Amino acid sequence: MNKTINQWQGIFKVLEECGELSTVLGKLGPYPDGNHPDGAGNLIDRLQDELGDVLAACTYFAQINNLDLEYIAKRKAKKEETYKGWILTGVPF
Repeated sequence: MNKTINQWQGIFKVLEECGELSTVLGKLGPYPDGNHPDGAGNLIDRLQDELGDVLAACTYFAQINNLDLEYIAKRKAKKEETYKGWILTGVPF
């Protein structure tokens, strides 16, 4: 595919949502129980919201840019298997 940045509709929404997820993940490190003093609500609830937002943004981005959703689903499944293997071997990621 040969597209310019202006043709990648939705790219900034993906970046925005990933940034919001990153912020919540960063707060979960020192506050793993989800109780953060910022007063914006429980981090675990916010984590679930942001994960949903990232998934929606990525799906939207793929659809409106005519990306191969079947290929993406196969790649996702392959990556999930890799991550499951990490759990079995004790990799702390």
